[in-house]
Amino acid sequence: MRTLFLPAVLVLVLVQQTAPAWAAEFHIGILAHRGPEKALAEWQPTADYLAERLPQHRFVILPLSLEEMRQAVMDQRLDFVVTNGANYVELEARHGAIRTATLVNSAGGDAGAHFGAVIFTRADRSDITRLADLKGKTFMAVSPQAWGGWLMPRHELERQGVRPEDFEALRYSGYPFDRLVQSVLSGEVDAGAVRTDTLEVLAAEGRLRLADVRVLNPRQEPDFPYLLSTPLYPEHSFARLPHVDNEVARQVTAQLLLMPANSPAAQTARVTGWTTPLDYQPIHRVLRDLKAVPYEHYGEVRLLEAVRQHRWVSLTIALLLLVLAGSTYANRRLARRLSDQAGDLERQVQARTQELATNEERLRLVVNKAPAAVWDWDIADDVTEWSGAFTQMFGWPSGRIDENSEQWWTNRIHPDDCEQVLATIRNAIERGDSGFHAEYRFQTKDGRWAHTIDWGEILRGANGQAYRVIGAMLDTSERKRAEAALYETHRRLETLMANLPGMVYRCHNDLEWNMDFVSEGCLALTGHPAADLLGNKRVSYARLIHPDDRQRVWDEVQAGLAADGRFELEYRLLTAEGKEKWAWESGTGIYGKEGELLALEGLVIDTDARKRAEETSRAAQAETERLLIKADQARRTLLSVLEDEREAQAALRESEFLFRSQFDLGNLGIAITSPE
Repeated sequence: MRTLFLPAVLVLVLVQQTAPAWAAEFHIGILAHRGPEKALAEWQPTADYLAERLPQHRFVILPLSLEEMRQAVMDQRLDFVVTNGANYVELEARHGAIRTATLVNSAGGDAGAHFGAVIFTRADRSDITRLADLKGKTFMAVSPQAWGGWLMPRHELERQGVRPEDFEALRYSGYPFDRLVQSVLSGEVDAGAVRTDTLEVLAAEGRLRLADVRVLNPRQEPDFPYLLSTPLYPEHSFARLPHVDNEVARQVTAQLLLMPANSPAAQTARVTGWTTPLDYQPIHRVLRDLKAVPYEHYGEVRLLEAVRQHRWVSLTIALLLLVLAGSTYANRRLARRLSDQAGDLERQVQARTQELATNEERLRLVVNKAPAAVWDWDIADDVTEWSGAFTQMFGWPSGRIDENSEQWWTNRIHPDDCEQVLATIRNAIERGDSGFHAEYRFQTKDGRWAHTIDWGEILRGANGQAYRVIGAMLDTSERKRAEAALYETHRRLETLMANLPGMVYRCHNDLEWNMDFVSEGCLALTGHPAADLLGNKRVSYARLIHPDDRQRVWDEVQAGLAADGRFELEYRLLTAEGKEKWAWESGTGIYGKEGELLALEGLVIDTDARKRAEETSRAAQAETERLLIKADQARRTLLSVLEDEREAQAALRESEFLFRSQFDLGNLGIAITSPE
């Protein structure tokens, strides 16, 4: 049989990248902020979404606490994780986790890819109006390693002079966050901290009134809609563990980036989707400042590490100690050997000096060849030095800008971005932050506007005054264009699928026609929403085919697959309302590398109106033919009657003639003959 390949089916196949033929089960660990039941309810649709778009795999959601997630990763019971930034940094450092996407929360946009912490007390606590008032009070956090529930607010508290030992008592509630909020509102503790959006979610559920809460150290960030007390940091990461196949990880990440904001998976998880991984250096800086995992020993110099880092100096000291130890046995030989050893030391120093010069040259080459424009700004002298990549990326000369370097750089920031970028840097310097991160448009030498990400590390003196900033600027224009192209492709696909005159499907070649994918046209065709048919959730497609047609449909599809892998047929459907409807189907078999049949894909169109019209036309034609036959029969009967009448008239005329003839013979005696 011959059939046309539908554009939508082709696009769907292209978007659904070629996947391994084998089926596999993957476990996704979810950090359960509000308990395992809520986490499972919120994230199970995401697993269903991935399984629907990657039908060769199965995805299982495992809600876990921080400790349970650490243990599950150590035991290799997880393949992917959705966790906060601090936990991800630990998993990356200790287990080689790799982030592939960053969550975009319900705020949407760039702000939605970030979150912070809110430090709060009861609104009626007139004695607590600022962070400094928390000294001598009881405070509750989620756990010692909770990111939004302790480390993030702790960093802000310490930055403003409030240390953990300043509290009367520091308590931990554990997950879920609800327990901590209730403890503050009931007066069990004076204040506490949770991640942003927690208070708004509880208010929406009717668990609290926002008017009963006072936010300490309130902040506002552009387009960020939630109560906030700290700077914003990247949202939760979706990360894979090292043992996961690269192709599988790529497919999973691609589907997350394509997730529509209005999909059940996004709505139940209270997100608007996923974006490419953000820069996590701000999180690293906070963890280093607090010496939190995995930086708990940051800045400490251990003997073994010192030996490894300064092996030449250590070797020299060891040699000197050996010399000193041997001096007790050979004093007389020491004098003769001192000059030789001094020469050896001098040569070692020269070699070390040469090695340092070589390393410095290597560092300079690495900086100039790095895929980012590295810059060094001397604040006091307003002198900036740019690496060679500055020329390669943006066309401007590399090297030193000696005069008004800050103004030179400011003049090349897009006017719509300039004020926000300068405020970000100025605030970071004034607040005592260790660094900053900004995204803005920067003018290249040829006049175009390049999208950039800029990171800066702020160096401070003993008095806390910033004197130098070192950073790197990366051109992200290609990534921005790729994101826009990906969004446009996804939008066009959704539009095309929504306007197809029928139902596009992908199903198994079994007696129930088990559906892996059904387009939204299913509702108009069958009266059932697409979700009812997926995986035979509520009804199988075979049950919708008229009982008298089911065997014929199976036989014709199998015959088409055996002939040329394609099929085309017409049959009756039974809709959700019990109505009988004619439908036309065209499909093809999808085969694997070894020629095995993987699935069927095709289109079903409603032909009931045409079919009913054809049946009405055939009935009218039959009635016409029946009437024509009756008319012909009547005509023949009429002709027969007319013929009989003519014969009767002829007989009458002959009888009349004979009568008249007899009359004439009797009176005239004339012989006459018949008129014939």
